[in-house]
Amino acid sequence: MDPTLADGEILFVVKHLPIDRFYIVVAHEEDGNKDIVKRVIGMPGDTIRYENDKLYINDKETDEPYLADYIKRFKDDKLQSTYSGKGFEGNKGTFFRSIAQKAQAFTVDVNYNTNFSFTVPEGEYLLLGDDR
Repeated sequence: MDPTLADGEILFVVKHLPIDRFYIVVAHEEDGNKDIVKRVIGMPGDTIRYENDKLYINDKETDEPYLADYIKRFKDDKLQSTYSGKGFEGNKGTFFRSIAQKAQAFTVDVNYNTNFSFTVPEGEYLLLGDDR
């Protein structure tokens, strides 16, 4: 969730509040016991589309101001300086720098496509980190 939340920051979590778009939430990973901190992007039934770093929710362009700094740094140097700083020493930094260097946009799908769309299943939410 960097730059919104840095590694090691302490969170105060309130359980059982209604979930709304762009809230930061704590969720359990599906395949383990690990908790993750992410931002709610898609609500049940939403059609989410990204086109070259522009978010569309149900065909309406939607601003993501919390990403402005990261997207600027991506356009400046594909986050190479970001992934060279504290917390990205050794193999971790090399791994993140190589992935960022391949990306054609800040937000891509699992196949590095810059344009993609899908519908969030009923009863589920789309959660993304701010450090996509």
